[in-house]
Amino acid sequence: AARGCDATGFDASEPLLSVARRTPGASFHRGDMEALPFPDETFDVVTGINSFQYAADPLRALGEARRVSKRGAQIFVATWGLPEACEAAAYLAALKPLLPPAPPGAGGPFALSNEGALRSLVASAGLTPQLVEDVDVTWQFEDLDTALAPMLAAGP
Repeated sequence: AARGCDATGFDASEPLLSVARRTPGASFHRGDMEALPFPDETFDVVTGINSFQYAADPLRALGEARRVSKRGAQIFVATWGLPEACEAAAYLAALKPLLPPAPPGAGGPFALSNEGALRSLVASAGLTPQLVEDVDVTWQFEDLDTALAPMLAAGP
């Protein structure tokens, strides 16, 4: 939004959306990623960050991402790394007993961490898998309150 793009966010968690709504110039919607409330071919870019692996039907959710993407648009799927190489795995393990049960069929945080599983899902959705790459992400916050607000808003 700060660079002049029409930015739209979507999540199932109202607490996380309340954090995101602090972003000026962007709009945010709550709902189910398996039934996106947007017309066909709406977006130039669609990004799912740690999302598809939590869907009850990841193929349907990715199909919805494809449906709302304009022809030739890029769809990015970001997921946790393999648990043995992901420092966030300890955070997720600590939260697990506090989280509600996942929807039937949902794979959980590391369901798409394996490159083969990710490529298979993307291909099954009728998309052409491109680059699969590990990216180091540093969680850096101004202070403890700023860190805790999104971390405790709705789990992972």
